[in-house]
Amino acid sequence: MRYQIVAEAYRDLEVASARLELIARLADLFRQTPNELLPTVALLCQGQIAPDFAGVELGLAERLAARAVAEATGIPRRVVYQAVLDARGESG
Repeated sequence: MRYQIVAEAYRDLEVASARLELIARLADLFRQTPNELLPTVALLCQGQIAPDFAGVELGLAERLAARAVAEATGIPRRVVYQAVLDARGESG
């Protein structure tokens, strides 16, 4: 499974407003997910990388995580940082 499928689902979920539309898009994502990856994709949809009982913490500072996203995607750091600030309702 390509992560692009998950990323596209996140994009669609972000713009969806109707509850049934959200449910349908998540159901479609789960249908496309191989059985062995379902637990991982379900956790990612909840904003987690591991179950709470696993005690896994990334320990990444927000700016370091934004920098990693910028490097991985090729998007300029300032654009990623601004998106983080915008998501938190802050101005840069």
